[in-house]
Amino acid sequence: GTWVVEPEPGATMPDVAVSRGYTPGTVEVLGKPRLSKGKVSLAYRVAGFDADQGLVLRESGSSGTQVVEGLSTTPGRHVVRFRPVAGPGGPRTLELVVQHTGLDRSVVAAGDYVAPAPPAPGAIRSARLVKKGSRVTITFKAPPGVDRIVVAVTGDAGSTTTRALDPSTKRLVLDGWRWDKRVVARITTYAADGRQGPTRTVRS
Repeated sequence: GTWVVEPEPGATMPDVAVSRGYTPGTVEVLGKPRLSKGKVSLAYRVAGFDADQGLVLRESGSSGTQVVEGLSTTPGRHVVRFRPVAGPGGPRTLELVVQHTGLDRSVVAAGDYVAPAPPAPGAIRSARLVKKGSRVTITFKAPPGVDRIVVAVTGDAGSTTTRALDPSTKRLVLDGWRWDKRVVARITTYAADGRQGPTRTVRS
């Protein structure tokens, strides 16, 4: 229809925003989420979504709530398959969020599942320790999925040091170990969430 807007005397009206009404689309969850071979599948049916509406999948767990991905709003049945959001294993809750012009308008519960614990980081490969005079050289290679490497070095004369290294590091050189005849290095890998991998020990 037609509207006439008249400001009160002395009032200012820098802008007028007009909102267009809409009919919300409908979402139906078909069954429970299923976890198989590292991926979760969820079936749903939608109808009545227009171009201004959207649908997103949201997951909540012990590490918080995150949007997994946007979903299709084409009328009919759909199946979304996705990997669990990175984080600790344990119960996760899924929700389908209906949006209009980018804003959340309604939430549909989509079920729960138990996310597996992420694999622990692997052990250091090709580790070697060489001592020449007062210099100790330790070489190694980090496997994929490692966030940091901790190298703890001790000598039989009492020398000791611990270094935290980037996974791209392949060599650690230490000076000042003249009085240590035997040197031991323990190299441990860590994931980004703090999970510890195996410790590899090398000796001179």
